[in-house]
Amino acid sequence: MTTPGQLNASPLQLLEHFFEEINLVANQVEKSEGSSTLFTERSVLDHPEDDHQFKLDLCVNLGSENDEHPAAYTGRIRIVGVFAVSPKYKGDLRQLILVTGSSILFGACREMIANFTARSSHGMMSLPSVSFIPPPKKKTARKKITSKKGAKKKA
Repeated sequence: MTTPGQLNASPLQLLEHFFEEINLVANQVEKSEGSSTLFTERSVLDHPEDDHQFKLDLCVNLGSENDEHPAAYTGRIRIVGVFAVSPKYKGDLRQLILVTGSSILFGACREMIANFTARSSHGMMSLPSVSFIPPPKKKTARKKITSKKGAKKKA
């Protein structure tokens, strides 16, 4: 048995979102055996009058890994979200928008693509789970520097 946990408001609130482009094509093959490619493009715009409001534009691009064996669906979907960040939030605002905001909008794209393809010739497509957290930076080899503190010269 689980106990209900206390829910806390996120410092990021979605004020509105809307789709600006939906262009999906069910490829004209009887049975699609090709693999899909997926990449995203993102841009963040500041609000001209409010330092805590942002507009995030997310494009999800679907392609075929191999032209000889096309993926079931190809195309592009573009969504725009308007977000507000709590003034109490002390972290990196842009990083919050790029990671959490993108995740929220990607979920909306997943739902739209699933609905759109559910009645298509290749059946419903569901976008995979992805992470918008940037990969950790590679560590560079550090040279050990030793210090000779405490040695005093005697005259």
